[in-house]
Amino acid sequence: MRHPRRLSIELRAQIQASDESVRALAQRLGVNPKSVQRWRQRGSTMAQTPGRRPATGSSVLSPEDEAAIVAFRQTTRLALDDCLYALQPTLPHLRRSTLHRCLQRHGLSSFRSSAFPAGFRAGRGGATGLGQMAIVVSPAPTEEGMFHLFGATDRLTRFAFARLFTSDQSEDAVAFLTALAAALPYRLDAVLTDDSAAFTWPPGGACGLAPTTPHPFAVACEAFNITHIVAPREVPRSAPKVIHRFKYRSRQELQDRLTDFLIAVNYGQRLKTLGGVTPMEKIGRIWRETPTLFSRAPDLARP
Repeated sequence: MRHPRRLSIELRAQIQASDESVRALAQRLGVNPKSVQRWRQRGSTMAQTPGRRPATGSSVLSPEDEAAIVAFRQTTRLALDDCLYALQPTLPHLRRSTLHRCLQRHGLSSFRSSAFPAGFRAGRGGATGLGQMAIVVSPAPTEEGMFHLFGATDRLTRFAFARLFTSDQSEDAVAFLTALAAALPYRLDAVLTDDSAAFTWPPGGACGLAPTTPHPFAVACEAFNITHIVAPREVPRSAPKVIHRFKYRSRQELQDRLTDFLIAVNYGQRLKTLGGVTPMEKIGRIWRETPTLFSRAPDLARP
């Protein structure tokens, strides 16, 4: 089969500059009318490289849609499917493939994930028990000074809890554990922390105390009958980046932001790992199926 003649750059320029009809111009130049139509629609006389279309934009998403997706991904750092679940109510035409291509164009298609030790893994693979939470501590700067954000996430329900403290000492860790145990409508069974001084003694002891002296956090865990699992410091910290990505003017502004963030995460963020429901909806399902696991009815109404 004989391939059609490839148009020269001069012919392409004549086609784009001519006002003749497609039929008349094709007959005069001896080319296919489809070629005339194709080159009139293009803004250049240069041929496109065969293969994938250059990533210059989307035929589905508007520039405003892409800007919103990029800002959401950079702020929340959620997984691809969780981003899709969260954005679809606002962008009903958004599909998983469209979202993935958009994130690829902006270099946001993948993030380094947190690596929890085997047996206590947050997410779909290790979600087998209720009341097992990972606790992280992250600095939270403000213009008033540095604060410390203690955050915890339940590995089964993805329920998030956080408190601000002026320091990250052992007494702050004990206070956070007490508040966490009181806030949960079910029993806090186990906690995963790093090996920082807030949760365990460093090798060789600290503050003149022998290493055999129980750490205050370990004493609090024993009092609450909570299993304490210590992970190496190399475990990436996964505190909410939406909190410590910005510097706030005051502690009150930071606290207001933290409150809004926790409400949005627990009551409004649908997650793929939970089957498309929010953390509080997941807690509600477990409560209706197995109420004996709960000490009180969970507050499922959004504040």
